[in-house]
Amino acid sequence: MKIQCPCGTKYAFDVTPEMAANPVTLVCQNCGADNSLAVNRLIQQQFPATATESAPPPAESKAPMKVAVPAVATGPEQAEAWTPTVCRKHPGYLTGEQCRVCGKAICPQCMVLFGYVCSAFCKSEAESRGLELPVYANQAGVAARRETRQLGKIIFGVVGVVALLLGGYIWFLAAGSQPRVVFSAPFQTPAYNGGGKLYARDLVVLHGGRLARFDWMDKKEIWGVDVVDVSKIDAEAAQAVVQENADIEEWKRKGGGDFAPNRHSKEEFAKMILTRAQSGFTLHIHEQNIWLRSDEKLVQYDWATGKEGKEVALKGGFERVQPSREGLLIFATTDAGEELIKIDWQTGETQTQPLKRFPTLATLTRTNALAAQRGTPANPALKGYKVAQADPLQVRLAAPAIAANAVQNRRIERALDEDDDEKRPSAFRFEDTGGPNFILDRGAVVEFSVKLIEKKTIERQAMKAPPKKSALEGNVNQAATVAIANEIFNDFQREATGGVEKEDVSRYEATIKRTAPTAIETKLAVVGQPEFFPLTTVDLVVAGKTLHVLDKTGKKLWESKLNFEIGGGFGPSAWGGDLIANASAPGIERDGVLYFFDQGVLACFDLVSGNARWRQPTVGVTKLLFDDKGMLYVDTTTGSTDQLKYSQQVDISDKAYPVIIKIDPKTGKALWRSERHGRLSHVFGRLVYTMEWHGGDDDEERSSPIPGANMPPHIRLRRLSASNGE
Repeated sequence: MKIQCPCGTKYAFDVTPEMAANPVTLVCQNCGADNSLAVNRLIQQQFPATATESAPPPAESKAPMKVAVPAVATGPEQAEAWTPTVCRKHPGYLTGEQCRVCGKAICPQCMVLFGYVCSAFCKSEAESRGLELPVYANQAGVAARRETRQLGKIIFGVVGVVALLLGGYIWFLAAGSQPRVVFSAPFQTPAYNGGGKLYARDLVVLHGGRLARFDWMDKKEIWGVDVVDVSKIDAEAAQAVVQENADIEEWKRKGGGDFAPNRHSKEEFAKMILTRAQSGFTLHIHEQNIWLRSDEKLVQYDWATGKEGKEVALKGGFERVQPSREGLLIFATTDAGEELIKIDWQTGETQTQPLKRFPTLATLTRTNALAAQRGTPANPALKGYKVAQADPLQVRLAAPAIAANAVQNRRIERALDEDDDEKRPSAFRFEDTGGPNFILDRGAVVEFSVKLIEKKTIERQAMKAPPKKSALEGNVNQAATVAIANEIFNDFQREATGGVEKEDVSRYEATIKRTAPTAIETKLAVVGQPEFFPLTTVDLVVAGKTLHVLDKTGKKLWESKLNFEIGGGFGPSAWGGDLIANASAPGIERDGVLYFFDQGVLACFDLVSGNARWRQPTVGVTKLLFDDKGMLYVDTTTGSTDQLKYSQQVDISDKAYPVIIKIDPKTGKALWRSERHGRLSHVFGRLVYTMEWHGGDDDEERSSPIPGANMPPHIRLRRLSASNGE
């Protein structure tokens, strides 16, 4: 037998004839309703002959559980006690309710169709009487409407989330991703010197003669001090006017000349003196320690108030100042000799270490000298870079005339130099420092010296053969102007150098000596003028076209032949007057790998064995940066190897433009490249920042006589996606 309780719980059990004589008890385990009477009636109907009058009456059952709805008076006959029975329309289901119109017993299945009435007739009757029927939750229409409402809520929620995401994306593209000014501070007077450092919410700025600290989040100045004494400037300007007037009167007294000297006002002198005074300051910041350096002294400024603190007098001259974690390191020469002065950031205490000779910038000065001898620029990546766009039409048309004029001026200058013994070109110069150069390695001083053992040079062809047919023999039109100008320049170049370049393959002895506490001295025989670059765990000695890798004890680990010599512009002063610093060395080590670049190839070496993992041809690499995922970004150019092979060849139409390449450091595969978007500045998260600048062609030396050919000074910042370079 299968039955269903009015609450919806279903039961199934076997029925035997003994159950007709012995009534059973069935209490719903879900709602607690006693359905024994209805069950026993069904059993007696199935086994009528077995039932006896002597059978004990069934146990009293509890009142069935009903839905709490308002009672409806349907007649006196319906007011009698009601007990659940088996539904006539749906056998196996017990009735649990009564029709609110006619009073018939109805089961849950009946209520699914019509609710609290038994038929469509009773439903219409209830509507005609104006009866308010309760709503049955499981009625077909009600359940469908409930599901529809739930589905509508889900759809509305999904649409709302999509709209929110889409709106956020549109906002990000339109406003959120666009650079905007979050802080600005006006200065009353322009300045041509300064510096600064940005913190989490603070900004320390030196602008000319004013030092200030800002809270850039609250957009306010915390403190500001003038480091230039304006009263002294006025006094010096007044004295300069008096002196100039006296000089002019003396010039007139002696007879003068056809052109009288110009007189300057006091304001003009004050501006010149102020500019000179401002350019003498350099800002050094480490954490919350602010030091301002001038030619005479170092002054500490309090982080909270901006008041002057400790002063350190600087005697003699100094050529290099380098910040470090331990303090400010100054290479100086005094009456006592050459010294390395270390100044503690917090206390201002000084420590002096005597040096043997004046410390020269081995990694910059020598490199530029070598590059000049090789006939190539110190930084080939910047060759022609400052022309950030193609020459306009008027420049191309005037190219032959400009070239001829430039060549004639050079010939005149060369003739004058030949008559001057001091300016007469000298023979090939071999580099022999004669004494050590002092280089910093993580705060320690390394003494690097070079000794020439055997002189030797080789010659190589640095220009292409002249064309068999001159560009002047054909029709002289717009298309031929560039070829004519190139021919004029190249003929002059062959006349001056013969199209030949000398390469130094002399034998040198490089000496690397570390100071206390290790005091290790290493001598290395090399071919070609050597240069020294300390890295984190190894040292690089690059001589000619050979790379030597040594550990910090001076032991040689391995060497590798290079396709080209390295460029120049490395070292602590690698800025070279540009807005973006180059790499401090032609290599960088990371995760047991050495990434090294010469003038034409970027290579990846295993730091232990020296085996090359991959090589990527690219001309003019100046910097390597990594993002937080370990991807490699290369600051390079569009230059070709022909520009290196034929370094003296002139082609005014072949310019090198900046290129940024993203490389997978494991395979050396180029993932993307971005051309003419400026030089690589920083990599931050998913963004790559570049900078393009031009000093302008406004001055007399760089300006072009062709109208419209001059480029205005500008700085352009760009932000690229690290995923695709766009």
